[in-house]
Amino acid sequence: MQTVYLASQSPRRRQLLEQLSASMGFQVKLLAPHPSEDAEALEGALPKEHPKDYVQRVTELKLQAGIARLGQRDEEVKGANESTATTTPRATTESPAVTEPSIVLASDTTVALDDEIFGKPLDADDARRMLKRLSGRSHWVHTGVAIAWPAIGSMAGHGNLKAQQVGETMGSMNDEQAARNWQFKQALSSSKVHFADLTDAWIDWVIQTGEPMDKAGAYAIQGHAASVISRVEGCPTGIMGLPLHETSELLRLALASMQALKE
Repeated sequence: MQTVYLASQSPRRRQLLEQLSASMGFQVKLLAPHPSEDAEALEGALPKEHPKDYVQRVTELKLQAGIARLGQRDEEVKGANESTATTTPRATTESPAVTEPSIVLASDTTVALDDEIFGKPLDADDARRMLKRLSGRSHWVHTGVAIAWPAIGSMAGHGNLKAQQVGETMGSMNDEQAARNWQFKQALSSSKVHFADLTDAWIDWVIQTGEPMDKAGAYAIQGHAASVISRVEGCPTGIMGLPLHETSELLRLALASMQALKE
């Protein structure tokens, strides 16, 4: 079964992706950041950066980081196999096994009000500031999703897979990544969320629950904030962190390309 690696630590993104896995025929594995990685550093905004540009750029950075982790894992597997080969004579006639060619998927979500980016709150005071700004107003939630899969020349060492071109390299990834023979595609989901008026008592209460502290905009639509959202225009799963329609379209393309390489 084809593996799709999710370059994310988000439990809700994994749950959403697993909703697609059974019907589309793939398994989900995580590519979580190494303890030495500063994953939060990828989420810094540039001066005067538009929220849509921001979320797409950060999504690409997360995808690149995921590809790097997968490459490091391949090297570790190769090293382990080579070590086994030197200690086990029987293994010296066999080709070292490496991880199967895989699809890597990454996503990022940001909340925007008046083109101001609302990331994860720094502390309780920052969460309170965000929620007070969102109170009684409509704002945008932008979620980017990006996918990568091996292309020509990258299948060497992966069994009898053919290294044939499936299509031209897509996306706006940098030249260094493109040179590693990955194909890329990205999509963006934008939704409008309408908040009711929030009382100070409710804001203080929800901050005490801890829920806002690791959420863009200091809220989660699937959490306590569901009771104060009066209307949504757009994609609920995109607001949750992974737009399933756009994600399924990207996965169909990647899965078809991978199947073509195997035939």
